[in-house]
Amino acid sequence: MALKSATFKAVTQAITLNSVTSSFFVELRHFRTFLALLLSFFVAIGFETDGRTARAQEVESAAPVAAANPKTPIFWADGITQVKDLDAYKKLGLNAVVVRLTWNTSPGGEISVRDLAPQRAFALEAAKRDLKVIYALPAAPGGMDGAFRISADSQAYGALWTAWAQNALPALRNTPNLLGWMLPDDPRGLPIFDDIGFGRWVAQNYANIDVVNRQWDAKFESMDDISMSDVSALAETWRGNTTLSEAEARTGRVRVTRRVTKNDWAFHPGALALAHYKWDAYRALLTVWVGAVRGQDTSHLVFSGRTPDYAQLLSLPAGIDVAMPDLAPGVAENDIVTHNPQSLDIARRGGKFGVLPLFSPRGSADLPASALPDLTRRWMEEACVRGARGAGFDSFQNLREVPGLGVAVSETIAKLSAPEYGRIWGEPPVNTTAVLLAPLADGLTSQFGTPPNRFSRGLYGFGDNLVSDEPSNLVWALRWGTAFGGVDYLSPDDLADTSLDKYATVLAPQLLSAPSETTQQLAAYVDNGGVLLADLGIGALQNGGQANALPPAVAGLFGVPGAFEIRPFAFNLSGISAHPLLPGWSDMISKRPGISLTLGGGPDGAAFAGPIGMSFGPPTASSTASLLATGPRIAQNLGPLNRIYSAGLTLNSVGRGYALFAPFRLWSYWAPGDAGFDLFFGDLTSRGAALTQAGATSLVPSPARAQLGVTLFSELINRGGGISVSNHNAPGGKAQMSAIQTSSAGDWIWSGALTYLTLETTSIAGGRLAPIDAPSERESRPRAATLYSAVEAGQSKPLSIRPIAAQNLSGGPIAAQIGEESARRIRVSVWPDSPAIVASDLEWQATLGTGAPVRLTIVNALDAYRIAPGSRHRALIIDYGKSVGKNKFATSEKIAVADARGRIAFEFSGLACAVEITPLP
Repeated sequence: MALKSATFKAVTQAITLNSVTSSFFVELRHFRTFLALLLSFFVAIGFETDGRTARAQEVESAAPVAAANPKTPIFWADGITQVKDLDAYKKLGLNAVVVRLTWNTSPGGEISVRDLAPQRAFALEAAKRDLKVIYALPAAPGGMDGAFRISADSQAYGALWTAWAQNALPALRNTPNLLGWMLPDDPRGLPIFDDIGFGRWVAQNYANIDVVNRQWDAKFESMDDISMSDVSALAETWRGNTTLSEAEARTGRVRVTRRVTKNDWAFHPGALALAHYKWDAYRALLTVWVGAVRGQDTSHLVFSGRTPDYAQLLSLPAGIDVAMPDLAPGVAENDIVTHNPQSLDIARRGGKFGVLPLFSPRGSADLPASALPDLTRRWMEEACVRGARGAGFDSFQNLREVPGLGVAVSETIAKLSAPEYGRIWGEPPVNTTAVLLAPLADGLTSQFGTPPNRFSRGLYGFGDNLVSDEPSNLVWALRWGTAFGGVDYLSPDDLADTSLDKYATVLAPQLLSAPSETTQQLAAYVDNGGVLLADLGIGALQNGGQANALPPAVAGLFGVPGAFEIRPFAFNLSGISAHPLLPGWSDMISKRPGISLTLGGGPDGAAFAGPIGMSFGPPTASSTASLLATGPRIAQNLGPLNRIYSAGLTLNSVGRGYALFAPFRLWSYWAPGDAGFDLFFGDLTSRGAALTQAGATSLVPSPARAQLGVTLFSELINRGGGISVSNHNAPGGKAQMSAIQTSSAGDWIWSGALTYLTLETTSIAGGRLAPIDAPSERESRPRAATLYSAVEAGQSKPLSIRPIAAQNLSGGPIAAQIGEESARRIRVSVWPDSPAIVASDLEWQATLGTGAPVRLTIVNALDAYRIAPGSRHRALIIDYGKSVGKNKFATSEKIAVADARGRIAFEFSGLACAVEITPLP
């Protein structure tokens, strides 16, 4: 028997290409083992021809399964391997299994697809129970650690993995109920970064060793001398002593993190280069995996595998369908309340990927097992309202053993399968603010693994101790969104196929790489009316790894000088000039020019501390930008000259938009709740918003300085046809009353809230879709609406536009609330001409007006009340605003016949009417 021609060609090509270089025996450290691997595929191909087993025939006879409906949520738990556990697994409400494939080697090194028979048999048993199947792919053969490099630049590894996929996937792709293929878990945890790959990357990105030495302040003799450990040592030497002196400890000032040297860097340029190599290597390896999978199967989904840090989520390449964030509280940011929901937003990448988060309901010293059932329910609800494709759990065993946890999961799955939640599974939020993150600055270092194999890793970027507190502080502060809705997160890789024009504002913290194509895309966005805000470090990679200058195109976009002198300072900003983009700050500046605008969590209440880019003279002297606020000013006596070095927040007008630049780290110590923050960012994030939390007392639900676990208002998540509201207060805490100003479509009312429709114009952006097919102009026109909702502590509530229209025929306002909406009955309360909505005992109530005629229109809906053409329906109307005796109220009955489109309409008048609609025989 022989290998498939494609497989044979790929493997032999790798040998031919590598054999002509001395690196081949480095790529394959055990050549005899590699030959055994080659021979193993002769054995493997026998399985796919005349050597098929009965199980193989059963699998291959199954019809291909199309990719799952994105509206159908996926629920799964890791760690199930026994057929005897499948019934108990399904009883929990879980509907999918992940079957982990192995790539085994025999003592002689042979690998056979026959080794997949046990996993295939397990998958078939799962399919018999109507469970969906996801096959998890291995990264390398078992028992061959160190035999070859796991790297995209290792042609031998690429050929072997591709050859394995060419044999394994065809044998499994017709498995009944197959959802798709999962890439290896946590690739960053594999030995994919090494000196061979780094040396090649440096040689490709630097002209010669002199350039390297000059930029890194190093003394390497040749490119071959450069290693990852050498670069780390250079960075550590530059950072210097990091211990606090007695004086620093007493005053609480920021500790010194580096020695003063001739290179006054914001970070070591060699460390930035090392981070960029890791970013490139990671993307390249996953691209190899995705290409191999797509080469064998284009009809099923590709899942990312468990991904335990944001840097990897920001680096997933195109071709993956579903990202799987695995950010456990305590490993990532310690958010036990909502299980780090920012991971869902980062993984979604503006709608590029579906998201299937993994939850870790595990007890610990500060998280008792008794709290896990309620917390897990909250985590699952948060995932649903954020548009996840479902939810996974990192341990099936935990679901069975932790008291009450299995019941909580089952009950929550049942709750989230109800129509009001079923409409939003897999539907991504619609946000008008985005944060652009290049996964280089680590932001926060987290500990992974368990002793003695514990290791540190940058959470937001591939850098090691490169930049602390950014972008982590900003993302953490925005994890529950703002009073104007949620936030999208983008990687520079997304700009080529994502329209930035849907965002009114883009924030770019520590965008350390801004190549020409990225800068052009950002410039086009600003020119078209967008607002871009970036801080010190943007484009550093294109400036030799340093933040002391901006690349020319970046400097032109922001209209500022291209070069800075980096100095360390702690300071606040003082107002200089007003601007209509920032009405909050402008009002303060107009009343008192030079007023201090900020305070923060830095030394002595400074909002900003650390490296700052100082330039000679006022920014306008050598730029087109205007100075909004100023920071430090330093006089330098140069004999007869007295130069003034300064730094400040600038604004450059570009086309119809604005580019704002801070030559310092903007978010390290300045956070929601600090002086100036909510005003400044409130003006930016409210631009083009599709909703706003009326009466909000802060920019975000829980400001950084608020007591842990206390939210001041509900989290709001906007989507095309609805809004989700979540109360993150602890169970037993205070319910939250939300008044959400938004736009509706036509006269349609919303479920889950008291809907108040007026004829007033609104600054809230319109454009919501009508909940019916082929709506008329009247039915789709933007309409000012306020949604009044009460949400219990620890609960969430989806609000959505429904195919029920309420019109005040006299032209005044109208309030309406849906009480029941099922296939056989609708109950609606209507208050025509109500002048206001008031809160009473944690409920919203409409005040009585003078009464007015009303038209109530109901349209047939698949997920609610059914109306067949020509069918008859009765409306029982009770006007509780009109008494006709003791405990008696005016009652009337109306009959309507559905038209050919499945519509019925009732007209009546009253003050406070309860309407019940049911079908007639």
